[in-house]
Amino acid sequence: MKIVDVHQHYGFVSYKGTIIEKRDADDGTIFEDYTIRKCKELDMMVAVNGLGLDGKRKVFYDANDAVERFFKEYPQYIIGMAYIDLDDYKPGDIDKFFKKGFKGCKFIRPKKRYDNPDYMEFYKRCEYYGLVALFHTGIVGATEFWCPKPGAYSDNMNPITLEAIGFECPDLQIIGAHLGTAYYMVACFVALASTYRTSNVHFDISGGDFLGPIYEGRYIKKNIPVSQVLFGLDEPPIRYEEMLKRLNDHFDDLGLNQEEKDMIFYKNACRVFKLKYEL
Repeated sequence: MKIVDVHQHYGFVSYKGTIIEKRDADDGTIFEDYTIRKCKELDMMVAVNGLGLDGKRKVFYDANDAVERFFKEYPQYIIGMAYIDLDDYKPGDIDKFFKKGFKGCKFIRPKKRYDNPDYMEFYKRCEYYGLVALFHTGIVGATEFWCPKPGAYSDNMNPITLEAIGFECPDLQIIGAHLGTAYYMVACFVALASTYRTSNVHFDISGGDFLGPIYEGRYIKKNIPVSQVLFGLDEPPIRYEEMLKRLNDHFDDLGLNQEEKDMIFYKNACRVFKLKYEL
């Protein structure tokens, strides 16, 4: 079975001593080496975004330069996603990241709602260049690693905001993270509604231990079409096997067939990112 992980942050290796760029973690593991090893073992591609995690300071930081080096060294395994701060960056920065070879952008922690008109030019440029837009949606977890900005509250990332973006940018491939984290039904129906017009709003089921409510809600195929669901880890890569097993068990419990599993684990992502990985 092939895998495409659409949601990985640069620098996650272990829960202790997460790393910066190519320096060692406390356990002696280097993020790039470990991730590539897992790609080979699991027949996997990973979309790594530039919102990196500095284990010493326990805050997120801009790791776009490191991600660029990583995907250019391993283009057969790594998909580059640029971290874009909607309040500190300029829409013209999208042009620069496209020219560098990034395939998408990661958005999180805006001071205004994602669908605020002030941000729409960012998304229009992503649409123009064919870049995938990954949005954190819902409540923000991992408080020990959280570095808040004044005014950057979770309600600004309500999955309902993706509806307007999907309508305004019908050719933009949109991924909402974590199935809306606490706004699960909203996320499901935003994705479902998009299939009536553009089919461009998807949600990943990432976040490890935060997936409990998704398992309990049994939303996939019942409330959100399988075609709009993507696999993401958003956890240290030491958890790939664990999370893949848990999701496979959940999909079996839901009665999904192998084709539907393949859609979630890699085929939908191949369509969204225009990959030939499934061939």
